[in-house]
Amino acid sequence: MPLKSAAGFLCLGCCLLGGGCVGPHYTKHQFIISGKAAPTITGLDVPAIQTNLSVTVVPKVSRITMLTDFSTIPLKCMGIQGWKDFHLNAEARGTVAQHQLSSDRILTVDLRLISLEVNGTPIPMSNGRFIRCEIYRGKARVDKTMLARTNAVMVVKGKLVWDTDGWFEIHPQGRSDVKFESKTDASPAEAAR
Repeated sequence: MPLKSAAGFLCLGCCLLGGGCVGPHYTKHQFIISGKAAPTITGLDVPAIQTNLSVTVVPKVSRITMLTDFSTIPLKCMGIQGWKDFHLNAEARGTVAQHQLSSDRILTVDLRLISLEVNGTPIPMSNGRFIRCEIYRGKARVDKTMLARTNAVMVVKGKLVWDTDGWFEIHPQGRSDVKFESKTDASPAEAAR
């Protein structure tokens, strides 16, 4: 079978299994083979969210994982090593620490947080906290040239979810959920930097 046909067949299979075409899905139950279970959060539990924010940049997705993402996304969508949806809306504002595009059309962007709000409530935090944003390119687009800007400030809105790899993520749900801040959007003190 020619390579293009095989890739097309694989893509179609992933779409039919609930992966790639319509973006991540979330189940009520997680089946964890390895990794870390989601913290218990009932409602807007500010201390639990604070405690579980990453204190280091999350490791980049490995090349092997990037090549096998088409096969893992359907499993994650079924709850196997999947995402836990807290049914909370988050808005993160931060500088881009790293980014990576994987084969499953998910752009992974790690933000060094400036601020985080969950359901409109500010989450107090110390400096040096990070959050991963998984931007499914079928739902939201990011201009690659914007990611190349030094100290670019990005604002990302979406679902607050837990990845069994052991960290919170924000999953944007629409085209307007990801934007870069211009100097005019920033506070006067930040614009002066």
